[in-house]
Amino acid sequence: MGNLTDHFAGGGGGSNILEKISLICDGRSVTAADGTTVYTSETATRLLSTTSFQTWTGSTLSYKPPENTKAVVYEFFGDIGHSSTNQLGSLGLYVDDVLVTSSRRAWYGTSTYSSAEPFVTTLEVGASTESVSTGKIGTWTSNKELKLKFREHSASYRFYINDLNYWNGSSTNDIKYPTLIITALS
Repeated sequence: MGNLTDHFAGGGGGSNILEKISLICDGRSVTAADGTTVYTSETATRLLSTTSFQTWTGSTLSYKPPENTKAVVYEFFGDIGHSSTNQLGSLGLYVDDVLVTSSRRAWYGTSTYSSAEPFVTTLEVGASTESVSTGKIGTWTSNKELKLKFREHSASYRFYINDLNYWNGSSTNDIKYPTLIITALS
Protein backbone atom coordinates (compact mmCIF):
# COMPACT_ATOMS: atom_id res chain seq x y z
CA MET A 1 0.00 0.00 0.00
CA GLY A 2 2.93 2.39 0.58
CA ASN A 3 2.92 5.45 2.75
CA LEU A 4 1.26 8.83 2.39
CA THR A 5 4.31 10.41 0.77
CA ASP A 6 3.88 7.92 -2.10
CA HIS A 7 0.50 9.52 -2.80
CA PHE A 8 0.77 13.13 -1.62
CA ALA A 9 3.54 15.66 -2.04
CA GLY A 10 5.35 16.38 1.22
CA GLY A 11 5.91 19.82 2.68
CA GLY A 12 9.53 19.00 3.46
CA GLY A 13 9.53 20.12 7.08
CA GLY A 14 7.67 17.35 8.85
CA SER A 15 6.10 17.64 12.25
CA ASN A 16 7.76 18.63 15.49
CA ILE A 17 5.26 16.58 17.54
CA LEU A 18 7.07 13.79 19.38
CA GLU A 19 4.06 12.60 21.35
CA LYS A 20 0.43 13.62 21.83
CA ILE A 21 -1.72 12.06 24.53
CA SER A 22 -5.39 12.81 25.08
CA LEU A 23 -7.33 11.55 28.10
CA ILE A 24 -10.86 11.86 29.39
CA CYS A 25 -10.30 12.56 33.10
CA ASP A 26 -12.28 9.68 34.55
CA GLY A 27 -9.32 7.78 36.02
CA ARG A 28 -8.24 6.07 32.79
CA SER A 29 -4.65 5.67 31.67
CA VAL A 30 -2.70 5.31 28.42
CA THR A 31 0.76 4.03 27.55
CA ALA A 32 3.23 6.66 26.35
CA ALA A 33 5.71 6.18 23.52
CA ASP A 34 8.47 5.10 25.93
CA GLY A 35 6.21 2.49 27.56
CA THR A 36 5.43 4.41 30.74
CA THR A 37 1.86 4.74 31.93
CA VAL A 38 0.30 8.19 31.81
CA TYR A 39 -2.79 8.64 33.93
CA THR A 40 -4.94 11.19 35.66
CA SER A 41 -4.57 10.44 39.33
CA GLU A 42 -8.16 11.01 40.30
CA THR A 43 -11.60 10.71 38.83
CA ALA A 44 -13.26 14.03 38.16
CA THR A 45 -16.06 14.95 40.52
CA ARG A 46 -18.48 17.85 40.67
CA LEU A 47 -16.80 20.15 43.17
CA LEU A 48 -17.88 23.49 44.66
CA SER A 49 -15.31 26.27 44.65
CA THR A 50 -13.84 27.84 47.80
CA THR A 51 -11.63 30.85 48.51
CA SER A 52 -8.64 28.53 49.13
CA PHE A 53 -6.71 27.09 46.19
CA GLN A 54 -7.59 23.45 45.55
CA THR A 55 -6.75 20.93 42.86
CA TRP A 56 -9.17 20.78 39.93
CA THR A 57 -10.18 17.13 40.10
CA GLY A 58 -9.17 15.29 36.96
CA SER A 59 -6.35 17.72 36.10
CA THR A 60 -3.49 15.88 37.84
CA LEU A 61 -1.13 14.01 35.57
CA SER A 62 2.14 12.18 36.19
CA TYR A 63 4.24 12.64 33.04
CA LYS A 64 7.74 12.35 31.56
CA PRO A 65 8.20 13.53 27.96
CA PRO A 66 10.19 11.55 25.39
CA GLU A 67 13.88 12.29 24.73
CA ASN A 68 14.68 15.40 22.68
CA THR A 69 11.57 17.24 23.91
CA LYS A 70 11.96 21.02 23.82
CA ALA A 71 8.44 21.99 24.93
CA VAL A 72 5.43 20.38 26.60
CA VAL A 73 1.97 21.82 25.91
CA TYR A 74 -0.62 21.18 28.65
CA GLU A 75 -4.24 21.59 27.47
CA PHE A 76 -7.19 21.11 29.80
CA PHE A 77 -10.85 21.50 28.88
CA GLY A 78 -13.19 21.58 31.86
CA ASP A 79 -16.67 22.89 32.56
CA ILE A 80 -17.75 25.45 35.14
CA GLY A 81 -21.34 25.57 36.32
CA HIS A 82 -23.16 28.20 38.30
CA SER A 83 -23.72 28.37 42.00
CA SER A 84 -24.04 32.16 42.02
CA THR A 85 -25.36 34.29 39.17
CA ASN A 86 -21.81 35.52 38.54
CA GLN A 87 -18.66 33.42 38.71
CA LEU A 88 -15.17 34.83 39.25
CA GLY A 89 -12.15 32.63 39.78
CA SER A 90 -8.40 32.16 39.50
CA LEU A 91 -6.59 29.19 37.96
CA GLY A 92 -2.96 28.15 37.45
CA LEU A 93 -0.74 25.19 36.50
CA TYR A 94 1.49 23.67 39.17
CA VAL A 95 4.52 21.50 38.37
CA ASP A 96 5.53 19.42 41.39
CA ASP A 97 3.54 21.91 43.53
CA VAL A 98 5.30 25.01 42.12
CA LEU A 99 3.00 27.57 40.43
CA VAL A 100 3.97 28.44 36.86
CA THR A 101 3.22 32.16 37.05
CA SER A 102 2.88 32.61 33.28
CA SER A 103 -0.01 30.10 33.36
CA ARG A 104 -2.17 32.13 35.76
CA ARG A 105 -5.68 32.84 34.49
CA ALA A 106 -8.77 34.56 35.81
CA TRP A 107 -12.27 34.22 34.41
CA TYR A 108 -15.58 35.91 34.94
CA GLY A 109 -18.95 34.54 33.93
CA THR A 110 -22.38 36.13 34.12
CA SER A 111 -24.56 33.20 33.17
CA THR A 112 -26.37 30.56 35.13
CA TYR A 113 -25.28 27.87 32.69
CA SER A 114 -22.21 25.67 32.33
CA SER A 115 -19.36 27.02 30.28
CA ALA A 116 -16.38 25.21 28.85
CA GLU A 117 -13.11 26.68 30.10
CA PRO A 118 -10.09 25.88 27.91
CA PHE A 119 -6.71 26.14 29.62
CA VAL A 120 -3.51 25.97 27.54
CA THR A 121 0.07 26.64 28.61
CA THR A 122 3.52 25.66 27.34
CA LEU A 123 6.53 24.57 29.38
CA GLU A 124 10.04 24.96 27.97
CA VAL A 125 12.16 21.81 28.39
CA GLY A 126 15.96 21.76 28.45
CA ALA A 127 16.30 25.34 29.68
CA SER A 128 19.90 26.25 30.54
CA THR A 129 18.67 27.71 33.84
CA GLU A 130 15.74 25.91 35.46
CA SER A 131 12.97 28.14 36.79
CA VAL A 132 9.77 26.14 37.19
CA SER A 133 7.89 29.24 38.34
CA THR A 134 8.53 30.82 34.91
CA GLY A 135 7.77 27.61 32.99
CA LYS A 136 11.40 26.64 32.29
CA ILE A 137 12.29 23.03 33.08
CA GLY A 138 15.96 22.03 32.95
CA THR A 139 16.32 18.27 32.75
CA TRP A 140 13.07 16.29 32.66
CA THR A 141 14.04 12.61 32.90
CA SER A 142 11.50 11.33 35.42
CA ASN A 143 7.80 11.84 36.05
CA LYS A 144 6.65 15.26 37.21
CA GLU A 145 3.21 15.96 38.61
CA LEU A 146 1.24 18.52 36.62
CA LYS A 147 -2.06 19.84 37.96
CA LEU A 148 -4.37 22.82 37.94
CA LYS A 149 -5.38 24.60 41.11
CA PHE A 150 -8.25 27.06 41.32
CA ARG A 151 -10.20 29.21 43.75
CA GLU A 152 -13.20 31.51 43.72
CA HIS A 153 -12.72 35.25 44.17
CA SER A 154 -15.16 35.38 47.12
CA ALA A 155 -18.28 33.62 48.38
CA SER A 156 -20.33 36.01 46.21
CA TYR A 157 -18.87 34.42 43.04
CA ARG A 158 -19.33 30.68 43.67
CA PHE A 159 -19.24 28.02 40.96
CA TYR A 160 -18.93 24.29 40.42
CA ILE A 161 -16.25 22.59 38.37
CA ASN A 162 -16.84 19.51 36.18
CA ASP A 163 -20.50 20.48 36.10
CA LEU A 164 -23.08 20.04 33.38
CA ASN A 165 -25.95 22.28 34.49
CA TYR A 166 -28.35 21.66 31.64
CA TRP A 167 -28.81 18.95 29.04
CA ASN A 168 -31.55 18.13 26.59
CA GLY A 169 -34.04 20.72 27.80
CA SER A 170 -33.71 20.14 31.54
CA SER A 171 -31.55 20.91 34.56
CA THR A 172 -29.17 18.03 35.31
CA ASN A 173 -26.23 19.02 37.55
CA ASP A 174 -24.36 15.99 36.21
CA ILE A 175 -20.62 15.43 36.14
CA LYS A 176 -18.95 16.58 32.93
CA TYR A 177 -15.57 14.86 32.72
CA PRO A 178 -12.80 17.17 31.52
CA THR A 179 -10.37 16.35 28.72
CA LEU A 180 -6.60 16.62 29.17
CA ILE A 181 -4.16 16.76 26.25
CA ILE A 182 -0.37 16.65 26.59
CA THR A 183 1.82 17.33 23.57
CA ALA A 184 5.61 16.94 23.54
CA LEU A 185 7.38 19.02 20.87
CA SER A 186 10.93 18.81 19.51
